[in-house]
Amino acid sequence: MDRLFRLPLVVFLFLAAFVGIAQEVAKKTPPEKNIYLPYERLWEIFEKDLRGVFLPYAEFQQLWQRAYGQPDPEKPKPPAPALITAIRGDMTVLEHNVRASVTLSIDLYERGWLLVPLALPGCAVTHAAIGDDAARLIHESQSGYTLLYHKESAERESITLSLDFISDIQKQPGINSLQFQPPASPISTWELLIPEADAKVTADQERMIMEKVPAEAGQSRFRLHLSGGAKRTISWTPKAEGAKGLEALINTSAELINSIEDGMLFTQALIRCRISRASVRQLALTIPADFRVTSVFDPNIREWNLSADEASQRLDIQLYEPVTDEQNVSLEMERTLADGQIDIPAIALPGAVRQQGHIAIRLGDGLKAELSERRGLTQAAPAAMPPGMAGKGPFFACYQYAALPWQLRYHVQALKPLISSETSSTAVVMPNTLQLLSEFRVKVRQTGIFHLDLDIPDGFEVAPCQGLAGVQISDQHLGDAVAGRRPLRVNFRQKSTEPVIRLTLRRELSEPALLLHGQKPAELSIAVPRLGGENIDQENGRLSVSAPPHLRIVPLRSENLRGIDVCGDTPAPIAPNDSPSQRVLPVLAYGYSAPAAQPLLVLAADRRPPHSTVTQLISLSVLSGNQLNVECVLNVDVQYSGIKALQLGVPKELLPRLQVLPASFRLSPLAETTEEYPEGYQACSIQGEAEFYEKRSITLRWTDDLGDIPVGSSRDLQLPCLIVSAVNRSWGQIAFMKNDMTDLSPLKAEKLLPIDPRFNLLPELAGKSAQVARAFEFHSPWQLQARVTRYQHEKVKSSSIERGLIRMVHTRSNNLSVQAAYAMRSVRQRLELQLPPEVVFDSTPARINDRPVPLEKGGEGQYFIPLTGQAQGEPLLLELRYLLPESRGLFMLPQFPDDTAIQQLYLMVYLPKELSIMGSKGPWNNENVWALQGVMSIRPRPRRHANELISWLCAGQRQFEACRENLQSFVTDGQPVLYSTLHPPAGLDGALRLLLWPTWLGKALFIAIIIAVGLLLLKASLFKRALTVGFMLSAMGFLAIFAPSFCYGIVSNASVVAALTVAIIWFLAWLRRRPQRPAGESSDLPPGAGKFLLVLAGILLVFALCIHIPMLIPVVLIIALPLCIVGWRRRR
Repeated sequence: MDRLFRLPLVVFLFLAAFVGIAQEVAKKTPPEKNIYLPYERLWEIFEKDLRGVFLPYAEFQQLWQRAYGQPDPEKPKPPAPALITAIRGDMTVLEHNVRASVTLSIDLYERGWLLVPLALPGCAVTHAAIGDDAARLIHESQSGYTLLYHKESAERESITLSLDFISDIQKQPGINSLQFQPPASPISTWELLIPEADAKVTADQERMIMEKVPAEAGQSRFRLHLSGGAKRTISWTPKAEGAKGLEALINTSAELINSIEDGMLFTQALIRCRISRASVRQLALTIPADFRVTSVFDPNIREWNLSADEASQRLDIQLYEPVTDEQNVSLEMERTLADGQIDIPAIALPGAVRQQGHIAIRLGDGLKAELSERRGLTQAAPAAMPPGMAGKGPFFACYQYAALPWQLRYHVQALKPLISSETSSTAVVMPNTLQLLSEFRVKVRQTGIFHLDLDIPDGFEVAPCQGLAGVQISDQHLGDAVAGRRPLRVNFRQKSTEPVIRLTLRRELSEPALLLHGQKPAELSIAVPRLGGENIDQENGRLSVSAPPHLRIVPLRSENLRGIDVCGDTPAPIAPNDSPSQRVLPVLAYGYSAPAAQPLLVLAADRRPPHSTVTQLISLSVLSGNQLNVECVLNVDVQYSGIKALQLGVPKELLPRLQVLPASFRLSPLAETTEEYPEGYQACSIQGEAEFYEKRSITLRWTDDLGDIPVGSSRDLQLPCLIVSAVNRSWGQIAFMKNDMTDLSPLKAEKLLPIDPRFNLLPELAGKSAQVARAFEFHSPWQLQARVTRYQHEKVKSSSIERGLIRMVHTRSNNLSVQAAYAMRSVRQRLELQLPPEVVFDSTPARINDRPVPLEKGGEGQYFIPLTGQAQGEPLLLELRYLLPESRGLFMLPQFPDDTAIQQLYLMVYLPKELSIMGSKGPWNNENVWALQGVMSIRPRPRRHANELISWLCAGQRQFEACRENLQSFVTDGQPVLYSTLHPPAGLDGALRLLLWPTWLGKALFIAIIIAVGLLLLKASLFKRALTVGFMLSAMGFLAIFAPSFCYGIVSNASVVAALTVAIIWFLAWLRRRPQRPAGESSDLPPGAGKFLLVLAGILLVFALCIHIPMLIPVVLIIALPLCIVGWRRRR
């Protein structure tokens, strides 16, 4: 009875442990508790080391406010404790110092002892009072004086401070100055009294305004308005006691810049006068008599007058204000140069104590100056000139002098230009004209020129000259012919030293030999343009002869010329059009220097005979299965001279069917011909509206009816050959074009060379190389036999699904939410779609490339998706969304019954956690891995997640990238599982069937089996138990291999607990069946062991319950229960 009672108790405890694994113990926050302490013991408990009361900051603030209340807000303090609001002072200048009296208005704001800075460093205060009381002053050598004042009340108080102080005067020769630093105040007014009449006072103008006020006779009074407390300097001129009645002392420094131009001398002078001892109201300068004064300037100059005598001129200058320090005079004058001798002018100031200066000479272009005489001057470097003169260079010569008089004379003469030229002339011979294109690159030394003289041959029309490299030409004048030459003068707008001129001469020609071939060559005489006039230093030239390729140029005679290499210069454009006949190439080149005789070249020119090349481009193609279309393009290239007609041989039976394009050309049979053709050929000529010259293109077409050719049969045919004669070269290529349902292949070829269509086709056929099956090249009449074989198209599928992703969400309400996305192509106008009859659509059931499209209804479960906005065969992304009311473990894909090829598909199914997969059926590959959760709980996990599959679906197509966001917006829930397939069958055979069980059912079934087996083997021997356990493990391995979904679906953490429970039951049963010891035999355990085991088990249980770790409670129970049982048995 006792055994039957204990066994259910053990099973019940382990089942309770199993339930504890599945449920998570909710963690409750312990409530806050209040602790009450007697006030008498407060000091004893808390006033110890490392003891304290810890409160949240918010509660601490509340307790603090209750104990001490809210602190009084601080009153705002004034920005300054005291302020000097106004200053009024009077200063009187004495013999050696200045005595001042000043009144300061001060506002006091703060209570207590205050310090008010008064500045005035370097001054001696003789009196300081506030009202009738003496003021307390503190002096420091650096900052000056500071007022110390004690304020009794807290209200604002105003006081008035009176000060008397003395400051020294700094005396210098000719000027006295006073330096003092007043107190800082927004209003500061001072009056300065100087015991002199009309005293001149100067003060630094920074934050100081000075005005003169009326004063008594013999005195000067000034009012100063100051701002800030910076140090001030006031200066005035003392009485001229020792210099009274004496003349002023003047020192001058002159800066003379003399510019010598063609026939003129310009002088710019700056006279700096330094005046001392007395003031000056006027100045007088002496200048040479032959100069004309053009300008006299200085801001202090009121007027100037010029008076002349026999030897010089006197320049009297009146000033606005008397000058006692420095006065400048800027002077400009000029004179004409009558002869080559130039005297540099000297400017003197009579009565000056000392006169010195610098002289700079600038020489104009085309002038040469030589020093004739120099006295009283020292030559200086241009870098040694004063800063005002250094920037006005460059200078020809620079001098300086220390006293007057001095003499400087130059001999100036004009330079003649030395002209050298590099001349390049090109004679262009055309059928109707002869042009001479000459380019003169002139270099002029010593001086520039305003015109250039040229010597050109007579008999040419002269075009306007062109100036290059910035040269501007004003006009040109052509003189009369003398001895076959004519002078030409080209005038420039400005002086030039390196002019570049292009000259064009043109002469009309009427020579039959230049228009028709076979005529007597025409003689042409070519004379080159050259430099004319005087002052020619050197001239080197080059003459080249250019002509179009159809003219033949042969030199007959050359005079004063030497042959040189023909350089490949770019031909000059002669005609406005770009016809190849107008392109010229250099054929002859000569060089010449500057001898007395003129260079001359005599040429013989005639037209070359025609050179013709005909290229045939023959393409063969089969149309409609039985029409042989032949197109022969004749590219005719005739050079040098034209031909009237193109002669060719045509098979007689082909002549009536031959079509000539364009219509301006006509094909005419010839009755007589000098050429011999094979038998059956007719001599013909092709003529157009004009003769054949340069490049022309003619197209010949004809069609042969091949009759009815059965599918898989062939027909042989002989291709005709067109023979082009009376040309210099005839060759061509034959191309077999690719055709649908027809194969054109050669059987027999003579005088034909096979070529690679990818590389060897002519440019006219190179663009069609992808359409050419075979190609041949020929250079003589050929023979070709071909075979035509007919085939028939095999029907293929009109739509193709290249990639697909289907996601199905199995909801807890047993519905199925489906999203199907396909990357596909189709040539149809509509896609037929088959869905289950009970399907339910949302607001946008279908999208193509992220654009909603309507869904058209057909029969039951039949729908159509229009593809009117898509080009045939263009890639598109089709997305479908719908809802199925019931699942029943069948996951069926949307069907495309309209002969659609399906490549690879991925199916991702989302299952709720209440369902487990016990098996699957269908042509699908399992794309999941089994992941361990907990101790023995195993869940499937997809190898590729949804976003990765969406990227795989949109890969390779840029237009699919816009669909990515909408594809990711599909809402999913549950555990995903992934399957894939290739080319699935249609209908139910291609569906995925999943065996779904409730999760609790599979796990409970396995637990029940474990417990049942454990109870059945309770009385079995150890061998039978081991054999049974091995058999069950083998069965689990067999299921893991052949039915992994079922195996992983029934194994869980609870099954492990059930197995441990069975093991413990077996252990307890073994303890029960163990033989009993005799009554007197001692136990293996020491006395009190049972009580110790019970206490230990209780401690473990309490520990597990206190730490609130649900996963640890079953483990503790498994350990503690055997201890309780053993301890209880030992207690008994």
